[in-house]
Amino acid sequence: MLAFWKRWKRRRIDVVLQSESTECGLACLAMVASRYDKRVTLRWLRRRYMVSLRGTTVGRISQIACELGLRHRVLAGQATALRRIESECILLVDGGHFVVMQRVSPERFTLLDPAAGEIAVSFAELERRFSGALLMFTGGRRQCEEFAVEISPWQTLASEVRHQKRRYLPIVLLAIAAEILLVVSPLYLQSIIDGLQIADAAFNPERLLVIFVAIAAARGLAVASRSMLTVKLGANIVGALSTRVFGKILSLPPAYFLRRHPADVISRLSSVHEVQEIASSKIVECSVDSIALLILLVACWLHSSLLAALAAAGVIACVLVRVFMSDDAGVACNVLSSRLSSQDREVIETVRAAQTVKANGAERVREIRFRESNVGLINASTTLQRISIASSCASDLILGLMRVVVVYMGALAVHEGSMSIGALVAVTIYVEMLGQRASSIVPKVMDIRMARVHLQRISEVLSEAEEECTPWEVAGIHRDSLSIGCRDIGFRYSIDDPWVIRGLNVSIEAGEMVAIVGPSGVGKSTLLRILTGLIPPTEGVMEIDGRGVGRGQIANLRSHIGTVLQQDTLLSGTILDNVTLGEVANVDEAWSCLCAAGLDGFVAEQPMSLGTQVGDEGRLLSGGQQKRLLLARALYRVPKILVLDETLSQLDYEAEQQILTTLLALKMTRVIVTHRVYALPEDVRVIRLGGSMEED
Repeated sequence: MLAFWKRWKRRRIDVVLQSESTECGLACLAMVASRYDKRVTLRWLRRRYMVSLRGTTVGRISQIACELGLRHRVLAGQATALRRIESECILLVDGGHFVVMQRVSPERFTLLDPAAGEIAVSFAELERRFSGALLMFTGGRRQCEEFAVEISPWQTLASEVRHQKRRYLPIVLLAIAAEILLVVSPLYLQSIIDGLQIADAAFNPERLLVIFVAIAAARGLAVASRSMLTVKLGANIVGALSTRVFGKILSLPPAYFLRRHPADVISRLSSVHEVQEIASSKIVECSVDSIALLILLVACWLHSSLLAALAAAGVIACVLVRVFMSDDAGVACNVLSSRLSSQDREVIETVRAAQTVKANGAERVREIRFRESNVGLINASTTLQRISIASSCASDLILGLMRVVVVYMGALAVHEGSMSIGALVAVTIYVEMLGQRASSIVPKVMDIRMARVHLQRISEVLSEAEEECTPWEVAGIHRDSLSIGCRDIGFRYSIDDPWVIRGLNVSIEAGEMVAIVGPSGVGKSTLLRILTGLIPPTEGVMEIDGRGVGRGQIANLRSHIGTVLQQDTLLSGTILDNVTLGEVANVDEAWSCLCAAGLDGFVAEQPMSLGTQVGDEGRLLSGGQQKRLLLARALYRVPKILVLDETLSQLDYEAEQQILTTLLALKMTRVIVTHRVYALPEDVRVIRLGGSMEED
């Protein structure tokens, strides 16, 4: 039986769901690698082989498979050839999405979709979706020694539980006390029945009443106390873990957020609340229920060893049924989380772009997209509920048969005189309690096992490499401005992407004002993101005051730079909150920065002045006012380098000239990107980017 289970587990391929929008190819490789006993995780593949936001190609997937030691062939052709393929293969479907295909029959196929989970499709549907390319795998070489051993997701929970271990002790003791008092309660009925049957003069029902009323009251008090402590423990765990996860998210490099949708990041934080009940109560309840099962079995054994053995067999069979279905339940739970995240993504995008949707009459289209995502969510939820119903029905059937058999065997024992009627009633109650405990403990164990899905999502965040931050000092750090140098700077998003910038050499003196101009798409904004430390260059060196800036020094570099980039947004709150970003406000300095940005007159006219609300992402302000407020925020930091990316493009000519005059008077180093070269003062040096770099 054990050998069959191991062979079945090796044959089965567990679904690996993608966390990023373009890593479906890596997720498929992780699934196929597990088929050939390769201990490869998606997280390891993501770190080793960075995938572009534009996706990846069949050739790149083939190259990675070769490095993983997976023997395969790359084939191109019609969908009819899929009927003859016996081994697992990775298909390109829908024009740019990778899935793993397993053939069930010539007309039925199973697709392991990193975005949707396991789905069954007909040949007609597969033929419609197939894009003409596949990778057919035939085996794998020995395990590569470079594969990293991933930390178990349970260690994420264990680290938090370890900090709260003292709070668990009274909860466990109260739970055990409540269970012992519950086991004693059937003795009341046994004593009453046997006392009435024997008609003993010493029989005193009033004394039994007082004793068992006290037992019931004590148990109620223990259960209430345990529940209160459990609530407090859960609040402590979820508070500490959510703070830890959010703090980790803030410490991740900017590239992490470029590859993920906000809904995917939010779902990681939401997973913390999903494990709250697991960490605070269900682990304790499972432990206590296990102890209660042993106590109840011992109580049954004291009355009848045969009936105790029958009860134990029923409980074991019930547990085995649930364990056998736990893998399917885990996959379904993972798919449900992914579908919920997809629906949140649709809602966030629609609400954020409500003005665009209304202006273009796209309400119907967005409704259809939401309906499709909602159908996927409902199907995933239905699948999980079906698995739960099937396992519950099987368990209830086993436990029901156990009760019938135990009562029948107990009745035979009473008929033979080897057991009293009171003892039979007590054993029947114990067996009923065993059934209830088995029915409750197995779903809790299932919930704990399925919590691995949420713990995996949390550990994905906690295991991400934080942005390196090493000390960085330059000779001119105490001056008002710093010089900037770029030596052979190059950047591309991944090995599959073309170079956005390459071989760029720029020198900007301290205190100089420079304008970078050029047609769209030549890398102006990318260069500014490199200068501000938001992305590291793929090749080359960036220098500040003649010293190279290492990858670990980029975070410290940003503390000396004020930025207004194209995708910068305002935060919900007041004008003062957005200027100071929530720090202790220097009101006079804030007014000075608003004056430099040409926004002081508008703010002074508002009834709430600096306390005026800007709305979500500044929607209560015009586009020009938003840019001015962002400029005031950048100036408030008193930076040594000021970087502006088309900040003045939404202003009228007079306002633009006013701010340019103000910028010329500043002492810091200023780098701006603009398309309106004619509006620049003569004192501004112009650097043109295009096929080659030119200076005016």
